[in-house]
Amino acid sequence: MAVLVAMGLMEASPWFVTALAAGAVLSVGMGALVARTVLRRAGEDPVMLPERTQLGRAPF
Repeated sequence: MAVLVAMGLMEASPWFVTALAAGAVLSVGMGALVARTVLRRAGEDPVMLPERTQLGRAPF
């Protein structure tokens, strides 16, 4: 898909190229923010911690 976009950029308006680049930067930034938040909370979240449970009993 990146190849198709790159091929079409020669004929695209500068505003479209700017909007496309801004969208790509925001998308990567949001993905990095979510990944960082998940990795930071993984040690604190009891759901992520392994625990020993007995069969047939709920852990709460």
